[in-house]
Amino acid sequence: MRRPSRFLPVLALLLLAIGCSGSPRQAETSPSSVSVAPVSFERLSARLAGVWAMLDENGAPLPDPALTSRMTANGSALVERIFPGQPHEMVSVYHRDGDAVVLTHYCALGNAPHMVLAPESTEDRWVFVCDEQGSNFDEAELHMHRGVLTWEGEDRFRSAWTTHEGGVAGGTVEFDAVRLD
Repeated sequence: MRRPSRFLPVLALLLLAIGCSGSPRQAETSPSSVSVAPVSFERLSARLAGVWAMLDENGAPLPDPALTSRMTANGSALVERIFPGQPHEMVSVYHRDGDAVVLTHYCALGNAPHMVLAPESTEDRWVFVCDEQGSNFDEAELHMHRGVLTWEGEDRFRSAWTTHEGGVAGGTVEFDAVRLD
């Protein structure tokens, strides 16, 4: 008999966040104004590549990897698998687009929003904002719209992902991750 996934509470949190809406729209940087990434793709991919576990409420790593990230396409893209091997597995692909760093998030919601690394990003705080492009959605439909990774050293970060629907910020899913490899 297969034991229940340790990620079910996280999935429940994600679904709760998706169901939340009606919060006032957050001020954000217009991704269309991005021309040069504030953090290089090389720095981003070197820092994010690896195997990561989520931390429980006591700060201890959960036993199963929550994220795996590896380079592909001759070093031109970083593929991140979120909840690898689980039914709700998602994929984000980070890459360059000219001088910008972008990602496409292939979401469990069935859409794929395109995001740009915003100018407000720093070496230790990466902010990705949806540029209203992608597949299977428009601005009015529920989608992941903003992602913030805040680094707490080389081997630990806090991740916060906010949904939007109808141009309004919804719920935010947050978790802490620690490097396993």
